[in-house]
Amino acid sequence: MTKKTYIAQPILGWWRAVEILGWTYTAVAAVLAVLFTIEWSLLKAISNDGLVLQDTPLLTGFDMAMRSFGVLGLASYWLGVVLTLIWYYRANSNAHALGLRLDTEPKWAVAWFFIPFAMLFKPYGVTSELWRSSAYPDHWRGKSDPARMRWWWAAVLIGKIGSSFGDKMYVAEKADMIELGALTLAVSAGVTAVAGALFLSMGREISKRQQALIDQDYKRADTLNQAVWNA
Repeated sequence: MTKKTYIAQPILGWWRAVEILGWTYTAVAAVLAVLFTIEWSLLKAISNDGLVLQDTPLLTGFDMAMRSFGVLGLASYWLGVVLTLIWYYRANSNAHALGLRLDTEPKWAVAWFFIPFAMLFKPYGVTSELWRSSAYPDHWRGKSDPARMRWWWAAVLIGKIGSSFGDKMYVAEKADMIELGALTLAVSAGVTAVAGALFLSMGREISKRQQALIDQDYKRADTLNQAVWNA
């Protein structure tokens, strides 16, 4: 078993890259929420009022907007995921380097996002440790999470579940299922936008506090004479 010492690295620069993609994805999700709501309204009018839509430049433009924002959302999502996971790894490594004694190692801070069932609650715990240890470096255990963190994780789960069900209904053959799928995707996209905004606000605070600790060469008192190891 090899061991290596954690070394604190600058975090704010990396976080700014996460923010750029994060706000892009959040904005796209908000726009998609509006577009899916409009589509749901049209589908509802067709179903209930017998509205007949003709192929017009407006409808063609609407379809192109849906496709374009869908592609942009997908691209910004996956690029954002990669950068965010690297941020989690670095922030967790920094916390260990500062002697904050987190329960989660950097590799697990990333791995928990991919392990079935555990991904439903472990990433919240990883984020909670980063928040509390950066806010209360000398005595973070037992401290409470902010309410917005709980709202964030609830929004993440609701958004993912809604998106999964919405996608399936959206491609169904029955018109009423497609209509319900559009509504579900509209709600899911709106909730996802809220989750993105909440995460970005928390991540910025964590990054700023960690960077401040690094800049002042902070080291927790009870670890000053100990090496901080990664097994």
